[in-house]
Amino acid sequence: MYNLLPLIIILISFIIILAIIIRKFPMLAVLDVENIPAEKEAKMKEKIIKERLQRDIFKVGGWLVVFGERLIKKVNKLIASLHELREKHQEEKKMADKNPEEKIDILLEQSKELNKKDDFDDLNEAEKKLIEVISLDSKNLAAFIELGEVYFKLNKYEEAKQTFVYALKLWNILMTRQRKRK
Repeated sequence: MYNLLPLIIILISFIIILAIIIRKFPMLAVLDVENIPAEKEAKMKEKIIKERLQRDIFKVGGWLVVFGERLIKKVNKLIASLHELREKHQEEKKMADKNPEEKIDILLEQSKELNKKDDFDDLNEAEKKLIEVISLDSKNLAAFIELGEVYFKLNKYEEAKQTFVYALKLWNILMTRQRKRK
């Protein structure tokens, strides 16, 4: 009997709850959850958070793209400089096998080619080659004249003037020697 009474109370409560739900069911079906202010606010918050997250992702993505492009440019420059170093090293190895006269001829020819390009870097390279020629042969008139032209193109007018004056003196010395030989 003691066990049966709570069971009957539970059963009656269940039937009453079921009757209330059945009577109110049409009203629950018509209830529009979308128009509840709390629900609207939750959806708006979710939308704002999504948009903010998308903006942050685009910012980070854009930064990564810029960083990647810069990294690729630097790597390409590094690769190009390594290629230049390798070519320069191979050229130096070839030059080491040559006698001084051949080196002078090769360096003069290379400097003339670089001088024709009129590019700042090429002119600086031509200057280095001509200085190397002059270090091998300090009385090479063609090297001094070419060096003067390079200085002039580099807008180093004082160096150009000094080089041309020295080339003129050297030309006079060489002509005087040639006359004495005859």
